[in-house]
Amino acid sequence: GWFQSSLLESCGTRGRAPFEAVLTHGFVLDEQGRKMSKSLGNAVSPQEVVKSLGADILRLWVALSDYGDDLRVGPETLKHQADIYRRLRNTLRYLLGNLDGFDAAERLAPGEMPELDRWVLHRLHGLDRLGRRCIDDFDFHTFYAALHNFCAVDLSAFYFDMRKDALYCDRLDSVRRRAARTVLDIAFDFLTAWLAPVLCFTAEEAWLTRRPDGESVHLRRFPEIPEGWRDDALAAKWDKVRALRRVVTGALEIERAEKRIGSSLQAHPRVYATPDFVAAMAGLDLAEIAITSDAELIEVADTEALPHDAFRLADVPGVAVVPAGAEGGKCARCWRVLPEIGDGPGQAEVCGRCQDDLRFIVRPAAHREAYRRRVAAEADLRAEMQRLGVVVITSIPEDNSPWICDFCNTQIPADNEYTLIPLLGSYALCPFCVTTIPYWPDGWTQPTPRACRCGACQTPLLEASLRERRRTGPSLDPPSPGAGIER
Repeated sequence: GWFQSSLLESCGTRGRAPFEAVLTHGFVLDEQGRKMSKSLGNAVSPQEVVKSLGADILRLWVALSDYGDDLRVGPETLKHQADIYRRLRNTLRYLLGNLDGFDAAERLAPGEMPELDRWVLHRLHGLDRLGRRCIDDFDFHTFYAALHNFCAVDLSAFYFDMRKDALYCDRLDSVRRRAARTVLDIAFDFLTAWLAPVLCFTAEEAWLTRRPDGESVHLRRFPEIPEGWRDDALAAKWDKVRALRRVVTGALEIERAEKRIGSSLQAHPRVYATPDFVAAMAGLDLAEIAITSDAELIEVADTEALPHDAFRLADVPGVAVVPAGAEGGKCARCWRVLPEIGDGPGQAEVCGRCQDDLRFIVRPAAHREAYRRRVAAEADLRAEMQRLGVVVITSIPEDNSPWICDFCNTQIPADNEYTLIPLLGSYALCPFCVTTIPYWPDGWTQPTPRACRCGACQTPLLEASLRERRRTGPSLDPPSPGAGIER
């Protein structure tokens, strides 16, 4: 046909083929492998597919088809492609919803992120390398099948599931939440670029929803991924972690089917694991990974020492799980079941973490604006604090108990870091009060008895007792909690 005649004509008149490269495919057949014909009534019209399902789903079928063999198409095939399309579109919708209000000031560098978020960056690095190689080799179905698997398994079923608690319940300035939103922003940029050649309308719609004043997604090039995102050791570690998690979720699914628990947050499983799995879990919170209210990891010497009545998976021989219910009440905000929550008089309705988050959320608008300023100028804040001699202590109090900010008298949970000001005799300040330091006149060195006010809301920050301490010099003994400094 056309291919043969154009090849012969060009070679005869120009001495070369009329194209740089050509991609051929097999016949398009129906779902039973029969040739399409009017007599059989099995023809599939592209116009009808576009009219009923949309052009993006037809293009997705082409991209996911292995053209090295005959191509089959029909109602069931297109229905399967529609399901794949729905998963890809829902991934973009989830990203858009959780990136509302995100800006560059909230971004974290990869080195400041937790391991889970850096693992996603590693997966993006691998997909980028695979995509560039597959596109050069015209192996489109391999890349887009891997991209669908990444969205459905790595993101939706794993990363999104684990990071829901951080996105919905953590403080706005928490490292975990900021890292998650940074990764979501990066993933959105890459997914829209990778999907644009196939899901043209969907990628454009998602891109312009997030950047309505930007140029079309089809004018972008594929983003370049830093080589530093690759971390094979981290990937191997998280392969172990995910394998352990599969055993835990398998055990909890049985508990849910038996109506012993309603959700995974009502569980407190005991996980028995061999040393290699325990080593992979070093520095990680098992309850966070399993999405339970609490969890216990118990090391055993080998697989023979695993409990025989525990739940196991044949392909994960080093892990066994004994499920149990969590004790306590349900937090009204994060839904975790904790001993500190109860129904009795005087008992809290929300857990300590949520209480801290709520105190932050309900601060006056001027204080929230001060927080936004702090995030926008975080680098300058660090430099200013260093100039003023501020030392940030990231360990918790030695007695593992809540402590009181010496500046605002607010009780702070024990797992929050505190800041020491050596020039004032090691007073402990909460993270919010630290953010106001750059707004104080001349830092800590001004000896005149003038009142200092917050640069955002003009609230008086230093009263007579603190001014007196500044004139008389620092004390060598740290103050008792909440004593000596008025709000």
